[in-house]
Amino acid sequence: MQDMPDTRPAAAPSRRVRDIADAYVDQLVALNPIVATRLGRPEGQDRLPDPSPAGEGAEADLRAPTLAS
Repeated sequence: MQDMPDTRPAAAPSRRVRDIADAYVDQLVALNPIVATRLGRPEGQDRLPDPSPAGEGAEADLRAPTLAS
C-alpha cells in the first residue's frame, strides 16, 4: 500500500501573526496612501506618499521590526 499524501488543510495562522500583519498594514497605509487605495481603505485619499529619502526610510523602519517579529 502506498503512503497517501497529507491532504488536510494547513493550520490557520496564529492570532499573533494576524495581529502583527494587521498592525503592519495599518501603519503602512498611514505612510503610503496609494497602498491604502489599492487595498480599498479610505485613509489618506487627500495625500500622496512621501518619496523623499525620509519617507522611504520610514517604510523601511516599519518593515524591519515587523519582519523580526
